[in-house]
Amino acid sequence: MFNGPFAKSIMKQPIVTVSDLSPGIFALILEFIYTDKCDIPDSAAYEVLIKADMFLLDKLKSLASIVLTSSSEPLEDIYVLMRTAIDLNIERLERWCSRWFAEHLSEVLEDQRFLDLIDESAHSIQKRQETDTIPFVDDLRYWLSKKNSVLEEDIDKKSGKVREDEDITAWETEYNSSLEKIDQILLKLNLDA
Repeated sequence: MFNGPFAKSIMKQPIVTVSDLSPGIFALILEFIYTDKCDIPDSAAYEVLIKADMFLLDKLKSLASIVLTSSSEPLEDIYVLMRTAIDLNIERLERWCSRWFAEHLSEVLEDQRFLDLIDESAHSIQKRQETDTIPFVDDLRYWLSKKNSVLEEDIDKKSGKVREDEDITAWETEYNSSLEKIDQILLKLNLDA
């Protein structure tokens, strides 16, 4: 092939170069392209996710997302993961990040990056009305209700909190306290949701 009559025509073909790709990630992508599967190590999952999006390999992107969401703690910075989930429209990863934030609310409440996520979520709705909900805040409230085993029928429709009476559990009290903290953040950011 290289010495025969077709050698000159082959040499005229453009050479495709792939830059900014480590050999390990390249090997995983090639394995996936040829076999439609691959075992993504935890340490490579985020980079595979980014490169899979770059090469329009949606199934590989989903596999990387599964690896990232199978851990109890974030494999990358949680704020980087959330922004990536939003930017690349990866619902599974976005839900996982929202749940992580709800479970670690007291740790992130004062972090400016957390406040920025809420503010960006509020402004992501075009022509947002004063009474519109904020998607990220809605997700937090949902995961807080799951974390604290709050039943939907126990939640007051107006306030969103558990009705306080003599039968309120410690979990329901914690849920109300968490919602109060979120409400304080929304006031601080001049948002209503």
